[in-house]
Amino acid sequence: MIEVALVRDADSIRFTEERVRRIVQYVCRREKRMKADLSFVFIGDRKMKVLNKKYLNHDFQTDIMTFPMEPHGVNAEIYINVDQAKRQAKEYRKTIVNEMIRLIVHGTLHAMGYDDRKPVEKERMFARQERYVAKISLIVQ
Repeated sequence: MIEVALVRDADSIRFTEERVRRIVQYVCRREKRMKADLSFVFIGDRKMKVLNKKYLNHDFQTDIMTFPMEPHGVNAEIYINVDQAKRQAKEYRKTIVNEMIRLIVHGTLHAMGYDDRKPVEKERMFARQERYVAKISLIVQ
């Protein structure tokens, strides 16, 4: 079973829990993962900067942070910075919906164990992510 929860700490975007669930289910099915328990938390710049400093010792903004809860399962808390997502959507000339889909897919892939720290891993993850985003954008809008 695929479980998805959504907590909104940033009210500046309309994105339903059902939409998040459909995105996660799509990725899980394509990755042949039938069990997942993911919690998404939509936050703003201020809270993301605090998390980034506390857990990664970085003093800057980021768009997403994924905290896996178990080493071999798809179980994680995923924090998405809605303020940063809006800036990125504008910068990349995408809709905010498209950018949120991208971040949800990205966090889901991280929860599954994909990594983007090394160039080869980043390339592999990005290609997979963008393939899913293109398909999801057609069916979830």
